[in-house]
Amino acid sequence: MGVSGSGGRCSSRMRLGKDVERLRRRPHGLTDVGFCSAEAGSSQEPLGAEAQTGAVSPALYSTRLRYYLLAASRRLHRETSHGYERRLVKIGGEIRRIRECAGLSQHIMEEAESLVKRFFDLVAGFPPEVVAVAVLWTAAKAAGAPRPLEDFLKCSKADESRVRKAAWRLKEVMRLGRRPSIDDYVKALAARVNLPAPVAKAAVELLEKNRRLLFGKNPWVSAAAALWLASLKKLGLLKALAEAAGTTPASIRNAANRMRV
Repeated sequence: MGVSGSGGRCSSRMRLGKDVERLRRRPHGLTDVGFCSAEAGSSQEPLGAEAQTGAVSPALYSTRLRYYLLAASRRLHRETSHGYERRLVKIGGEIRRIRECAGLSQHIMEEAESLVKRFFDLVAGFPPEVVAVAVLWTAAKAAGAPRPLEDFLKCSKADESRVRKAAWRLKEVMRLGRRPSIDDYVKALAARVNLPAPVAKAAVELLEKNRRLLFGKNPWVSAAAALWLASLKKLGLLKALAEAAGTTPASIRNAANRMRV
């Protein structure tokens, strides 16, 4: 990549590796390489008699190479920093939009933004909408106010499988000190379908009796099944619980059939 006259400028898309390889292969062709520096736009001084005769001293070659590498490194760092900031702005906008749509608290939104900054490298490969849903879902769990994933997907175009993958990575790295208990899921569902406190208490007791049978199962489905049984299978409640838990009536019915009352 040459400098065309006194007004030549370095291309913003110049690749560092290719130019360094040219320097290494042609140590006497330094005048053919444009140096990315503040003086790149000024007139280029000739290298003198040494360059004209093809005899460039090793000291001059080493100095110019170090100068070029330093300038290219600074440019690369500047472009990378700007890209990082742009992605943070996009993810932050998605977080705020989904938070308003899903009706989340300010504390959960702030926790989600903190997760993005702490584990940016972990989720950098996912689209902004996927990252936003994953961190909000994870932050809600960490705050002891779990929400079904469907609540967030309704407010976003994010792919569910990619959201689950990103959330799984966050969970593995975070190792939450306090994970939501089954009581949290029962209370959240009971509040959504307006069930009284005695029903929620009976559902928790039912889940305690069937803890071994429910190990590894979806906590939302298990909580909904316990509430359905505790309410004596109230007419119309099954559908309401399925919508609140983000699942199907058949899944709740199957989980209820496995429980010992």
